[in-house]
Amino acid sequence: MLKCKPWLNNIIRIPNPKVKRHNSIRLDRSERVVRFSEEFFNTFIKSITQEDIMAYPETDALINRLCEYHRVSEDNIFLAPGADAGIKSFFEIAVSPGDEVIITEPSFPMYSVYTNLFNAKVVKVPYISRTNLDFNMLIDSINQNTNLLTIANPNSPIGDYIETDNIEEVVKKSAIYNIPVLIDEAYCEYSPGTAIKLIDKYENIGILRTFSKVFGGAGIRVGYVIGNKELIGKLYKFRLMYEVNQIGVKFAVYALDHMDIALEYAEDIKKERSIIVKRLLDSGYDVIPSHTNWIHFHGGVLNIKVIEVFNKHKVLFKTDSRIPYDNKKDWIRLNIGPGLSNTPYMLDIINKNFI
Repeated sequence: MLKCKPWLNNIIRIPNPKVKRHNSIRLDRSERVVRFSEEFFNTFIKSITQEDIMAYPETDALINRLCEYHRVSEDNIFLAPGADAGIKSFFEIAVSPGDEVIITEPSFPMYSVYTNLFNAKVVKVPYISRTNLDFNMLIDSINQNTNLLTIANPNSPIGDYIETDNIEEVVKKSAIYNIPVLIDEAYCEYSPGTAIKLIDKYENIGILRTFSKVFGGAGIRVGYVIGNKELIGKLYKFRLMYEVNQIGVKFAVYALDHMDIALEYAEDIKKERSIIVKRLLDSGYDVIPSHTNWIHFHGGVLNIKVIEVFNKHKVLFKTDSRIPYDNKKDWIRLNIGPGLSNTPYMLDIINKNFI
C-alpha cells in the first residue's frame, strides 16, 4: 500500500459532470451567459502573443492593477489559480489534523472537501430557516479550539447575505483567538456590499474574490485574496511558483480596465433577477430569491413539466441543492441571464404552457 495519508481512503471525490455544455444553454454553473461584444473580445484576442504561451507568466501587471482597483498595496494581494485554490491556501496556513474548522451548513462544497482532506474536525453551523443562518450559534461556535472560519457571502447554494456589521462581529471575536477568517465574496457584485474595509481594522480577515463570475472569466482560473499584510504574508509562503497563467493575467487586467462592462452586466442580472422572481411568484411557484446570479424555484406537482421544458430547449440547470427545512429533492437552481424572463422556455414555464 502506498505511503499516503491514511484518512484519504475515506474521502470520496465526485468528478465534474461529463456534459457537452457548449451546445446547450448554460444556466447550471453561475457563469456569464451572454457573449462579450465582438469588439471587446477580438481586441483582447489580438493582444495575445506566442510568448504568452511559451514564456512563464509575469504577474506584476495584474497585481498592480488590483492594487489600483482596491486601493491597497502589493502586500495586501495574494493571487491564486481560481477561488478554490485560494480557499485551499487558507487551510494550508491554518489547519492541521484534528483542528476545528467552522463552516455553514449548507455551504460551498470545497470547504467541507478541504476540511476532510486536511483531516480536520468540521463544526457546521446550521440555518434556522430556509434563508437565515443561525448567527448566534455561529458566534458561540468560535473558541480557542477553532483554527479557521469560512463564510461565503453571499452563500452557496442559498444565496443569502450577511450584513457587514455582523461579519465584523464574527471577525472581532475570531481575532480574540487569532483565528483566520475567510470571507468568500465570489458573488460580491450581485450583492448589497462587501466587507473589504475590515482588512484595515483586523489582521485575521481575508476577502476572497474571483474573475469567474461577474467578469466572465470562469475558464481562465484567476482568483485572489485581499487582506492584512501579515495574513497575506502567511498565504504567500504557500503560493505556487507561478500563481496564474499569462493569458489569465492578461484577461484579468483587460477586464479590470473595462470595469464598466462587468458592472453593467451585474446591474442587468440584478434587474432580471427581480423580474423573474416576481413573475414566478405571481404564477404560483415556490421561489427562493438570492443575492447572487441564480435563484431556486419549484413548481410542486408541475416540477416534472418544468424540467421537461428545459430539457426540450437544451437548457442546463441544477437540481442537487440542499435547501434547509425543505424536503423537496428537485429544487431547480437556475442561472440568471439578461432577458431570461422573455425567452421562449421561461415564458412557457411562467405561463404554465405545458403540453
